[in-house]
Amino acid sequence: MTPEEAISLYNFNSEEPLDEQLELVFFELKQKIYRQLDQALLYPKWHKELTRLSKASLALGHAFPIDQLPAIIDNNSSSNSTVLSMLAHFNRQQQVRSQIAFLIYNGQSPAQLIDLLTFWQTQQESSFGYWTGTDLPAQDVLLSQQFDPQQLLSILNDLKIAGILELQDLQEETTPLLLKEFIAWNKAVWVKMKRS
Repeated sequence: MTPEEAISLYNFNSEEPLDEQLELVFFELKQKIYRQLDQALLYPKWHKELTRLSKASLALGHAFPIDQLPAIIDNNSSSNSTVLSMLAHFNRQQQVRSQIAFLIYNGQSPAQLIDLLTFWQTQQESSFGYWTGTDLPAQDVLLSQQFDPQQLLSILNDLKIAGILELQDLQEETTPLLLKEFIAWNKAVWVKMKRS
């Protein structure tokens, strides 16, 4: 990419400092990713946008800092998630999500965000796969649907009190609608990601 192409791509004003304009584009992209972190189907789009921004910054002579990924990457393997109870799995996933969101919000470079998204996508795929382990009938859900983690946590706590800990313990007639929709959404996103 040439400097002229980079300026044209982002419609930069050549009279203004280019590094400030690049930082603004990066900040806006971080905000978008942060707000839509649960929308795993958007990850390829974000990878592409972050890669393009990185190339544009190099073409314009503005190198973003190269940072090491934090220890979260090493400390959160998704390999054992299938043995956790629903509540433990959900809590673990929410803790990792919170850490990833914080790191994205404070990210210093497009390359760092790409690495974080790659790690988070692996975590998400594992979580989506976990929720496919139930035989509840399918529900109609939008792939863009978002869920309130506090409501889900409350439902999972209530189920734990009732002695329903594992996915295979769920029964259609006693499973709250919101949890059915959440499970159906996870299944739908997982299937869509596997087809991509």
